[in-house]
Amino acid sequence: MSFVFIVVAALVACSSSSKLKGNRQYLKEYAFCKCFQFASGDTSYFINDASLSMYADLANYNNTVYEKIDSLVSRNVSTFPPNIIADYENKKAVFWNCFKFYKSNQLDSAVKKMDKESRRSWK
Repeated sequence: MSFVFIVVAALVACSSSSKLKGNRQYLKEYAFCKCFQFASGDTSYFINDASLSMYADLANYNNTVYEKIDSLVSRNVSTFPPNIIADYENKKAVFWNCFKFYKSNQLDSAVKKMDKESRRSWK
């Protein structure tokens, strides 16, 4: 009987862990969208795009999490340098920098810290 309990507990833990990883991934993708929005300055595009709302709904964190992620993204976008290669005419590489931020340890760490602020119970 205790063996069955251990197996069931392990399955629940794996399922919860998988859902948590999925939520973290959605939150990272939300951060990528915000990065593009902040860096491009094109807020009119996002009026007709529901992606940010969809990621927020799917990730299912408290509103303060999105405010924290927005702040982190905004700080990072402000550090994006203009390109020094003459052929690129001093333009910023928005997708390049946003993708680097998306893959960064800094974003991974920030997203993991948000676990306790999920609207879902993982227990």
